[in-house]
Amino acid sequence: MIVSGQTEEPPKIDAGGQRRRRLKPRGGVDEVELSLIEKIVLKLNGAVYVGHRTRPGWSGSLQFYIFQCPVHGFVENYPQGYHGRLNCPLCLQEKTV
Repeated sequence: MIVSGQTEEPPKIDAGGQRRRRLKPRGGVDEVELSLIEKIVLKLNGAVYVGHRTRPGWSGSLQFYIFQCPVHGFVENYPQGYHGRLNCPLCLQEKTV
């Protein structure tokens, strides 16, 4: 799956026999490998968990998710606010500028 602004490598096979592709979400720190099941969850649920991350200056880690922003494509962020909304970090950046 090629998304505008993202690069894609040849698929890799993991220990479970699943084909995995690397996805570099915009606004994210690292490339993320998504299996077919994770891609299906992303399509059906709208977001998929990619792991706990700690950013500079943080005292702990938070859950990070990949989701699709209608403007910027696939982005990565953590749930924010009381209801755990997933906000596009690039959209938030544009609003503050």
